[in-house]
Amino acid sequence: MKALVDSAIVAHPDRNELLRTSHLDSALALLKFHPLVITLPEGMAELAASKHRLRLKPLPFEIPP
Repeated sequence: MKALVDSAIVAHPDRNELLRTSHLDSALALLKFHPLVITLPEGMAELAASKHRLRLKPLPFEIPP
């Protein structure tokens, strides 16, 4: 997933990357202290959103399936 997002986002303005983690729980714990954008596969995003009251938004670019 990381490589797909990285290759698609290269055409967009620079981003301020705070953290990359291989564990969703780590990113969710940080939400208490920082507003974050978390990229996840759709099914995992839907599950996390329902359990943690998150808002889902589509990526602002296309990635291959």
